[in-house]
Amino acid sequence: VQAMVAHKEESKVQESGCRMLGNAAANNAANRVRIGEEGGVGAVIVAMNMHRDRSKVQENGCRMLGHAAVDNPANRLRIVEEGGIRMVVRAMRHHSDKSNIQWSGCRMLGHVAVGNAHVLSRVAQEGAVAAVTDAMRTYRSLPRVQLKGLEALVALAVEGRNLNVPHVVEQLVANDASEAIQGAINAHRQDVGVQERGQRALAALQAL
Repeated sequence: VQAMVAHKEESKVQESGCRMLGNAAANNAANRVRIGEEGGVGAVIVAMNMHRDRSKVQENGCRMLGHAAVDNPANRLRIVEEGGIRMVVRAMRHHSDKSNIQWSGCRMLGHVAVGNAHVLSRVAQEGAVAAVTDAMRTYRSLPRVQLKGLEALVALAVEGRNLNVPHVVEQLVANDASEAIQGAINAHRQDVGVQERGQRALAALQAL
């Protein structure tokens, strides 16, 4: 984190820092806590803001924020309050030709959108639903993008209902999430994971 703060202009330092923090946060709850407390979330968001044209910074930044959010309400709040949702949505828009960014962006948004009505409302307000459904439509032939997109839509729909956040429901309807879900199901009939998550997503929408 100190290296990222000291060398903000160096894209390679930022890329390496995002990657290292993502690896440290993956499957390690204690590291996620420490990363959040020592400014790692903020450092990654600053890197994404300063190096928006560097696809590897954006990809590793999305990936790191997704890991940091897993089972960590404090980091989810940090991500929202420090502009992380906006950075991820912008990365997905700006690098629409990069499937890895779409995958990691969908994954991150799905992990953040749980457990807190304020966080979920901000996720919806900053364009997450549109970013996910657009990624699913653009990369309909890629099952891994469909899987993470479906998981994000399930989280948004279920949490939107459970936490009573009407704006999430409005965004799911406005962006025709049901069409994106059905498109994934139709395109990957032999993929068990897509089928299972697709049915869960449709059920979650129907329950709204």
